[in-house]
Amino acid sequence: FFDEFNIPHDVFDNFCNTLAKRYINTNSYHHFKHAVDVCHTSYRLMMIAELNNEATGGSGVMSSLDTLSLLIAALGHDVGHPAVNNSFLVKSKHSLAFQHNDKSPLENMHCVVLYEILSQTSSSDSHRSVGRSRKNTSQDMNEMLAPNKTGTDIFMNLTESQWREARKVILFSILGTDMVHHFEQVKKTQLFGDLHTDTILSYYSGEASTMECFTSDANNKLFVIELILHCSDISNPFKPFALCARWADLVMAEFFEQGDKERELGFDISPGFDRNTTNLFNMQMGFIEFVVAPLIGAVINIFPPLTEIGDNMLSNFLKWGEKRIKEIPVDVKLSLLPIDQQKVEIGKLEDRLKKFTEKMGYLETCKQKMITAKESKRKLNGMGVMEIKK
Repeated sequence: FFDEFNIPHDVFDNFCNTLAKRYINTNSYHHFKHAVDVCHTSYRLMMIAELNNEATGGSGVMSSLDTLSLLIAALGHDVGHPAVNNSFLVKSKHSLAFQHNDKSPLENMHCVVLYEILSQTSSSDSHRSVGRSRKNTSQDMNEMLAPNKTGTDIFMNLTESQWREARKVILFSILGTDMVHHFEQVKKTQLFGDLHTDTILSYYSGEASTMECFTSDANNKLFVIELILHCSDISNPFKPFALCARWADLVMAEFFEQGDKERELGFDISPGFDRNTTNLFNMQMGFIEFVVAPLIGAVINIFPPLTEIGDNMLSNFLKWGEKRIKEIPVDVKLSLLPIDQQKVEIGKLEDRLKKFTEKMGYLETCKQKMITAKESKRKLNGMGVMEIKK
């Protein structure tokens, strides 16, 4: 990226440092470490699914500019987050809700702050390409915001068309992280899989040189980029359990802090945000079963190399369930029940774990698809070598 897009290293370092400081790092969850985690996860999903040129040797769906834009979007997707959600901002009549007419106030704010940083040029403008025609009418204000000599505009040497394309990807993907869009994204992903799974599988098997459904339709490509960032943003349930559990503790701490504020202000407490009634294990199981699993299942169906994240998610769901089963005999509410009734509750939970495991059976089908695809690709590559030798 540094060479291809002529990004000065000192400008990139300053961009990262400035961005990190604009996060509210006293937040329990929405801090810069979360941003870095989401950025790394986005990169891993791209690589494993063979979506970018680096992973495929040049035949990927995503160009270098797409990849750079997505990673920058991931780093900035929660910048300035105040540790309360959009619903709280709207209920409390916060100025951000007014500014954005109650529509994704946080995500719109994140975009604004990120581009404030990306617009800060150096006072000397020494790194800027002379061939670049884009001008910023608020340059004087930006220089006031950036008293350093280096600036933070890592896109300073992009062409006008590159700059516009990067901005389109960044805005689209960050705005897509608003959870209000989640269930619509699930439906779109499932429909996309129904229409294009065979085409994509032909790429993994070597029968096609690219994923034609993306290369022939820019909207499809933009959708999958949005999907990667959204999946990465809710990726805690498909990380190894030690990470999953640690992030769960942090996000629940922040939810409870919002719940406390809602109680103080006389608002209805958001579901799952009341520290007096919410059970961590039940909350995490519900989040996986009803929110994350439907989306991740649809994504894995499209990109079967990603079955590992499904395995992790299933394993984590079972671990949360096991913890809840062990907790039932000592749960303040359930411990007062007769032993037979406690056994009934445990039986219900065990049945739930069994049903979820059965529902995740599609993972074996996807793994078999990839085994067959790789074998086909190996044979095709072998035939190609034979032709070359002839």
